[in-house]
Amino acid sequence: MCVFDKGDTRMGIIRISARALLAITVISASVLAAGFENTGVGIQAQAMGGAFRGVANDWTATYYNPAGLAYMTDNQWGVESAFLHFRDELTPDYRYGGLDTVTGFYNGLAIYNQHAVLTNPTGGIVGKLPILGETVWGLSIYQPFDQNINWNLYQPPRAYNDSLSAPGQQYGVNLDVVAFQFTAAREIKPGKMSLGLGIQLLRADLVYRDLKFRSTPMTTSPYTDVPYSHIPEFLYSDGNGWGLGLRAGMMYKLNEKANLGVTAALPFNITVKGDARLDFLMPMIKSTRNKQTDPNSVEYLFASGRNVSLSRAFETKLKLPASFGVGLSYKVTEKFLVALDGEYTLWSTFDGFDFALASGDGLSGAAADPSVSSFFTSDVSTVVDWRNTIKAALGGRYNVSPALTVLAGLSVDQGVDPNKVGFTPQFVDTGTKLGFNGGLQLHLQTWDLGLGGTIISNPDLTVDRTYESDGSLLGFPGLYKATTFETILSIARRF
Repeated sequence: MCVFDKGDTRMGIIRISARALLAITVISASVLAAGFENTGVGIQAQAMGGAFRGVANDWTATYYNPAGLAYMTDNQWGVESAFLHFRDELTPDYRYGGLDTVTGFYNGLAIYNQHAVLTNPTGGIVGKLPILGETVWGLSIYQPFDQNINWNLYQPPRAYNDSLSAPGQQYGVNLDVVAFQFTAAREIKPGKMSLGLGIQLLRADLVYRDLKFRSTPMTTSPYTDVPYSHIPEFLYSDGNGWGLGLRAGMMYKLNEKANLGVTAALPFNITVKGDARLDFLMPMIKSTRNKQTDPNSVEYLFASGRNVSLSRAFETKLKLPASFGVGLSYKVTEKFLVALDGEYTLWSTFDGFDFALASGDGLSGAAADPSVSSFFTSDVSTVVDWRNTIKAALGGRYNVSPALTVLAGLSVDQGVDPNKVGFTPQFVDTGTKLGFNGGLQLHLQTWDLGLGGTIISNPDLTVDRTYESDGSLLGFPGLYKATTFETILSIARRF
């Protein structure tokens, strides 16, 4: 008779699990959800493709369905970190003014965004307190919205200016919205229905870089000739702001095996304030400049080839989208559970950024001349035209043993910009995405350790050149490809 030592069995499970988790780490990949919504919170939910509203049985219920806290039998704390590597590709086809001339963009070349591995930590604690009887309370910190991408796509052609270089990272955004959420949940009908509500304090940090081509205010040749007719304006802004938000949920037990979850997330607009710098890279028209006798004249300024820099305070509105979701979970057996989720997000609320620059232009010399001063002091806008989106997810959880749980899921997520109007390198959402999700959890006494990831199939997207009446482009044309690699590590403890 063969005798197995329980310690050896447990160590064998740990070794097998560690190898499987390492394999997932190597191959796992994911992208953000539509727009700039984060991929989610928690190893269970993310590994199940986000199909968690009808489950919501751990500390991450504060994010997916606050009502799920009411049915937790143990107090729990948990932390996790997602490691993300955005690997996007853009082949520009940017030719302003409707002219197929040299513009300074790396047209026809495949350009990758700035390489970086980003971390996204999350944490929370839930439990019962001697307050309001059976109410379960939770406190969590997470990022519901996140975007980080930077591009180097432009260098002024020598025919325009052969003495200055463009600033680095001409297009980019680093947007972090962190939620500090206080949650309360309670059973309304014991064993049948519960309600939960989370009140959020939202902190938004925004770094935004953009490049616009402005038509020259000059009216005569050679200032209006190509390539001098369009002057690059570089924007760098850095600001932050605070706002409020709500997350509400309902959990209804259809029977002993099936749960129905309904949720709503209502973030309010956040006013972001900070400092901005505008750099205007002026053309160098040597023949005209050499004829000018007054270096302080407007004509000399627009032929000087120098950089005109302006620093000003700014204000903009961050219009975050509300979302509504429904989820259903069903316990097929004591070991196997399946879940289905759907989410509708009002991305049409977000229409880009309108940077209102403070008064007091700070201009001097020829730049302060009334005939051209408005050219340097106009507000800057980045307009997008996004649609509302639907995300669907199907997930499963299987308890292989008391020490090991296997998680898997599929998800389909619509793209936000079907018309490609206002498509910018700052927000690369190439269309409807298909996700394949997986993960493992290891249970050691009161500890839960997890690791998982996602593989998302992203379609390629070609944005054609579409011009406004003044010859400016409605979006940034080119071929876009997008992939983001993500690995999630989590640890939780029941007490």
